[in-house]
Amino acid sequence: MQAKPFKWLRKAADQGFVPAQLSLVLTYQNGRGVPKDQQEAIKWLRRQPRAVMPSPRLGLGAVCFIGRDLPRDLAESAKWYRRAAEAGHAAGQSGYAYLFLDGQGVGKNPVEAVQWFRKAAAQKDASGEYWLGICHANGLGTDKDLEEARKWFQLAARQDYPDARYRLRLLFFQKHSILNGATSSSRPLGVPC
Repeated sequence: MQAKPFKWLRKAADQGFVPAQLSLVLTYQNGRGVPKDQQEAIKWLRRQPRAVMPSPRLGLGAVCFIGRDLPRDLAESAKWYRRAAEAGHAAGQSGYAYLFLDGQGVGKNPVEAVQWFRKAAAQKDASGEYWLGICHANGLGTDKDLEEARKWFQLAARQDYPDARYRLRLLFFQKHSILNGATSSSRPLGVPC
């Protein structure tokens, strides 16, 4: 960003103009015309009303979870994912749900995870659909129901979610090996090692 436009953007943001503040969040978050500075992006994001623009919140949730550009902070990650999720952002809902499923930054609560995955899946979010399938396949936060798992994996696979196709094949082979008297694996379906 050239110096003069940035100066005016910064001045408008300092005066409380919300669109300018959101532009600064994205400018600092992505390093567009200024050095990338996640701390500065967070500073400007904290000035925002909760209902405004969930995408930067989702991005900061991921940055804090991964630990790139900022120290890894799971509690901070959960806060940003929660804000995106509560604002109705489907990917934020899936990300927040995953934290509950794994107990990262929040208490482990598979039932809460399923509720957030359902909200994301209701918006046709492939990740939410896939993880809802994982939960049903393994009885995580819900009853174990392989037919319900298959339904969610199929929906995710239709959106080219790569792991969903793999899980559908596992379900198929598991069903046929059980019918043929073969011993099924002791490892739960879909739970990563």
